[in-house]
This record gives sequence, structure tokens and C-alpha cells, in this order.
Amino acid sequence: MCRLTAFSVTREGIGIAFKVLDALIEAASNDHYLIDLGRDGKHCDGWGFVVLADMDGWRICYNRGYVGDSNSSSCTENLKGLAETVDHVKQMISSARRSTVIVHARKAGRREPLGLFHTHPYSYVLTTNSKHENLFFAHNGGVRKRDILKELGIENEELYTDSYTALLYIAHKLSHEEDLVKTLTYIAKTYTKKSSGFNTALLRIKVDGEPLENNTLLYMTGYIHPDANEKLRKYYEPLLFTGNGIVGYMSSTMKDILSRNKSLDLEYITIDHYVIGINVNAEIVFKKHMDSLK
Repeated sequence: MCRLTAFSVTREGIGIAFKVLDALIEAASNDHYLIDLGRDGKHCDGWGFVVLADMDGWRICYNRGYVGDSNSSSCTENLKGLAETVDHVKQMISSARRSTVIVHARKAGRREPLGLFHTHPYSYVLTTNSKHENLFFAHNGGVRKRDILKELGIENEELYTDSYTALLYIAHKLSHEEDLVKTLTYIAKTYTKKSSGFNTALLRIKVDGEPLENNTLLYMTGYIHPDANEKLRKYYEPLLFTGNGIVGYMSSTMKDILSRNKSLDLEYITIDHYVIGINVNAEIVFKKHMDSLK
């Protein structure tokens, strides 16, 4: 249970990006959909971001934060940390010609571990004899981590969040040359909990000597389990947003906040059961419905 945004933006879209980031702070601080689910309305169990920015050469900035211990988090301090993170992200993208961004505010599941190393986005360096890739992964939803870890042959499930086990599964499949879109679809349909969703942002950067802009893609997955009730569907609704110079994903509450600004020129599309790819130029490369994949 988290709030999440991920997007690619050019200079023309920076003003919109600032408003999207501000909406994430507000959604994390007071989420009426989360309150409807019987929780306190705050996503304050840690925060994190990754920014890939074209600033006279490519730069990457990645950071996560958490205030608290393994038993409880300091909500006020974590929300303050999120706001400071957003300010830093704004500074980076305002100085760049183009940027790809993931920002995440965590609400830990009741049985999930707390702490700095359980905040999103996770980072994973995938190295095999044939490839070297950097993966950054953020997730809103819930998957059956015990089943995933069993398939991977990993024990001690209490050490991992369900989100991290999903990333481990992704990395395992990529190391065996499996198709990423099909892997994301398989996780969504096979392992998503009935009361949840599988909404994700995955920044994939291949390192093979080619120009970085040709080897970087932001994958966005939207999926709500068919058995989820109406309140859960409203909370987990995955949204693709597009505007001048910007395209990306946002959590449902953020749309409600941004819709109050009648002068903001954004289009929203629900992307349940979709995997979408966005390049560093804020262009949609593909949009695939999960049911069309074999």
C-alpha cells in the first residue's frame, strides 16, 4: 500500500511535473481512499526516488530514507523527508533537458518488515556473461511472496518485502533472457493477492556501450486483482497521465488532487491490465494489454 509516481519529462513539461510531485506529497499525507480501507490515511513508512537526468551528460541520483526502527516509523519525520526529497527532485529536473523519475511513499503492509532497506525504489544490478543492467523498482500492491520465494528456492521470507521478492523474480527471469513484459504480466496474474494490485514502475538501464538514451526504458505495470472490491479498486486504480512534455504513471489519489486545478492540461487513462514502456524523450514506446500476450 503506497503512493507512487513515475514519469519521463522534457523541459516543456517541468511545470506539470512540479504539480504532480506536489500531489504525491499531499496524497501521502492524507489519502481518503486509504481511510476508506480502515487505515490512517498516511503513507509514511519511508520514501525514495531515482532520477536519471540529461544535464550536459547523463547523471543519476538515487536515494531512500526512513525514520524509525524495525517496529514502528516516525510518521511526521518520514513525511518531512518525502517533502525534502521532492524539493531535491525538482531541482534536478529543472536543470535537465530531459529526465526520467520514480518517487515512492511507502505504507507498509501489516505483516511486512520496516526499515531503510525496505523502502522503494529498490536497486538491483544484474550481471551475467552476456549483460549488465541496472534496475530500479517501485511497487504499489501486494504479491504472495512465499510462493515467489519458493519458486526461486529462497528461504526466510520474513527478511524480505513482497515487493523485493517480485524484483528478485524479475531479475531471475531477465538473467535467463526472458521477456520483461511477459514476466511482469505473469507476476501480476499469478501472484497478486486477491485484495490487492500490482502497480509498478521499473527503470531499466542496459549497459552495453550504446548511447544511454537508446538503452533506457521506464516500464509501468497496472493491474488490479479481479476479485478486489470497489474500495480497493479505487485505491489501486493505476493511471497513465499525459501532458505537454510529460508522460507517466500516478496513483489514484493524485488524480483527485490535480483535478482541482482546472487550468492544468492533463489527460488520464486507467491502465488496469496494461504494461507500458516510456523512453527518456517522454514518448510512449509500447502499450500492451496483458490479455493479448501469449
